[in-house]
Amino acid sequence: MCRYDTRRDAFKRLSGLLDGSNRKKKVVFIDEMPWLDTKGAGFVSALEHFWND
Repeated sequence: MCRYDTRRDAFKRLSGLLDGSNRKKKVVFIDEMPWLDTKGAGFVSALEHFWND
């Protein structure tokens, strides 16, 4: 299991995995979003930054 200091670090890692040389479409499924976005967690803002980048 990987641990990251921030959610943005985790999304950076995910972005690196998705940007691989394989050109096939990829699907990312995020389960339990309400649990991930607890008060002050910053999940939605990190997801927004990842998505827009």
